[in-house]
Amino acid sequence: MVIFRDMILRTLTTFTLLMLMLEASLSAEQAAAPTRKERIEQLKKALSEDPENTELWFELGILYHHAAQENEEETDVDLALEAFQTVLKHNAEHHHARAFLGSATGIKAQHGSVFSKLKGAKKGFAILDKTIEEAPNDYNARLVSAANSMFCPGFLGRGKSARTDFAFILQAIEDTPERFE
Repeated sequence: MVIFRDMILRTLTTFTLLMLMLEASLSAEQAAAPTRKERIEQLKKALSEDPENTELWFELGILYHHAAQENEEETDVDLALEAFQTVLKHNAEHHHARAFLGSATGIKAQHGSVFSKLKGAKKGFAILDKTIEEAPNDYNARLVSAANSMFCPGFLGRGKSARTDFAFILQAIEDTPERFE
């Protein structure tokens, strides 16, 4: 019994040390990575030098979109909408940006009256649905659509859309796992 207890203690000690090393490693990586605010400033500076760069606009839009989701600041969602619209102005076939535009439109709707919320949510869903209709094999657009549909209240009737999008993504992973590694 003592041998078994000592073996467990050594295993736990080793595991604890490995976890501490991993945590220190992750903390060092996180410290080196810019914060969202810093990255936004970097992107704005880069866009002042290259205002036509759609990938920079897209990344900026995603950062503002995530900020709007987390803190629900209307200015963040407005900036996300502007960024995605800029991407689409330069590349109308950027389906991932169009899906995020639909998502940001839905977030924007949260800032209105009860009636305008429903109208805005439907407008965002229409953008997402049209994106999926135009680009049914775009995994990124499907994922944005699935996540938006999944987190909607049931009365909005987006359950079928969420299931369809997630089923598509899961099937794609099973069919072509190498694409997702």
